[in-house]
Amino acid sequence: MTRIRSAFSMVIFGGALLAAAGYSLAQDAAEPIPMGISSPAATGETAPAEAPAETPAAQTPEQAAAEAVGEEAINPNEIPSVLFTYWEHTAITDAKRAVGSTREVTQEEWQNIKDEPLGVKPPPEERDITLGGIVFVTSADWTIWLNGKRVTPKAIPREVTDLKVYKEYIEMKWYDDYTNQIFPLRMRAHQRFNIDTRIFLPG
Repeated sequence: MTRIRSAFSMVIFGGALLAAAGYSLAQDAAEPIPMGISSPAATGETAPAEAPAETPAAQTPEQAAAEAVGEEAINPNEIPSVLFTYWEHTAITDAKRAVGSTREVTQEEWQNIKDEPLGVKPPPEERDITLGGIVFVTSADWTIWLNGKRVTPKAIPREVTDLKVYKEYIEMKWYDDYTNQIFPLRMRAHQRFNIDTRIFLPG
């Protein structure tokens, strides 16, 4: 009987020890985290990911072209035209249609040309070609007024060549003594052409 009581007492004592150990572990697990220290595992939050490094912005085509060209940019105004003007093209065409033999200018002729005095430029009012009117009957019977002068098939100024008169307009080639150039023109009545500016004006 005494042995039974001793064994029963040992079981009760052992159970008390186990209960005390379990309570101590529960107290440690429930101990709060000190202030100022945050634990992602305790709060259930995930740590923020690091921001990726910034990449340089892509260049625009204009910026890339400017860097490729550099400071020595091309100015289109400094590039001479590779096309002929209307007057140059007409002169070339007339030269191709010219009849007769051609030869090089001799040294004596070239010297004489250089020694000739330069002509005096006519006044501005004499640099206009004005067509005052057209009276057309037939291709062989007509009258026009050039620079205030009456012109007929039998009275044509020396500056005019290849004159063709139509009912609404005329076609001719005008030789300018001052510039030594030939100007092919198509003019209507009450129209004016300025030789220096190469433009048509009403008038």
